[in-house]
Amino acid sequence: ATSATLGDAMWPKSSIAGVVSAVRSRLQLGNQKVSLRIERSLDDDEVALAELRSRESVKERWEVELQKPLGLTLKNVDGTPTVAQIKKGGSAERSKGRVRIGDRVVGVESAFGGRMYPVTTTKEVLAAAALPTPSISLRLERDVRVGPWSGLLRSDGDDDEDAVAPRDRRSSTQSQVQRDIGDALNVYLELRRAQLPATATASLLLDRCTFLAKTYARRASSRKAFRSGRGDAQDRLDALLQTLEDAEVELSAKFATNAVSAFVSVGAPKRGARLFERCARGDPGHPRPNRRLLTAGVSAYARLGRVDQAFA
Repeated sequence: ATSATLGDAMWPKSSIAGVVSAVRSRLQLGNQKVSLRIERSLDDDEVALAELRSRESVKERWEVELQKPLGLTLKNVDGTPTVAQIKKGGSAERSKGRVRIGDRVVGVESAFGGRMYPVTTTKEVLAAAALPTPSISLRLERDVRVGPWSGLLRSDGDDDEDAVAPRDRRSSTQSQVQRDIGDALNVYLELRRAQLPATATASLLLDRCTFLAKTYARRASSRKAFRSGRGDAQDRLDALLQTLEDAEVELSAKFATNAVSAFVSVGAPKRGARLFERCARGDPGHPRPNRRLLTAGVSAYARLGRVDQAFA
C-alpha cells in the first residue's frame, strides 16, 4: 500500500505500475513524504525467532507435600484456588520457596493416596486438608517470567579478539554466550535451587539455545575472515554446551541434533561426534539418539572418514 495522493490514508496496490503512479502523483503535488506499507513472508528461522521472542513467561507445575498446619490462606482468583497469604511458622513458609503468594492450587492428593485429582475451588482444597492425615500433597502452578529475548547477537565488529589473551578470550566467550541465552538461564537456576522441576523453563531455555547454535554456525559462514569466524563459532558452541552442563540442564534431542550439525558446519566434526557419542552412551543429561540425531551423528563421522563408528 502507498500514501493516497492527498491526505494520510493508505491505498492498497497490487502492481509495480500502481506504486510508481501513486508515488509520482504525490510528489508532483508537492508532498515530500510518501508512506509505504510493506509485507513479506518470513522464513522458518524468522518465524521461530518471532515465536521465541513472544514467549516471556511459562507455566510451571510441581507437587509439594506440606505438613499440617499448612500455614497458608487461599482465595479464588479467576476460578482457581490461589495462595493469598503465607503464615509465619507454617509448613508453607518452611517450604523454601516451593510455595509462594500467587501460586495456584490445581490439584490435591486423593484421600486414598498416590493419585492427584484436579480442583477448581478453595472448598475442594479445604475438604482435602480436613482429612485426618498428618500432611497433604498439592499440585501447584506458577507463572514464571523468563524475560524478553532478542535472539540477536552482537555484530562482528564488536569483538576485538586480537587484543584479548586466549584465557581471557575463553572467559569472554563464556560470558557473551550467557548474555546471548538471556535471563532464562538465571530463572532456571533459581527454580532448581528451590528444588522445583523447572520443566517448562528448561524447554524454553533449550529452544533458545537451539536457535543460538544454528545462528552461530550461520554467522561463521558469512564472516569476512572465514577461518576466524569458524574458530569463534566453535568456541561459542563449546561455551553453550558447557553453560548447559554447568547448569545441569538435560539436553533435548532437538538441541543435541542442531549442536552436532552446527559443529560439522563450522569445521569441528570431531566435537560433534564427541557430543553424539555421549548421547549414544546414555550419559547423564544427554538424550538417546532418535532418527534425526543419528543422521547428524553419521554426518559428523562421515566428515572424519569413520562412518562405520556411528553404528558401533
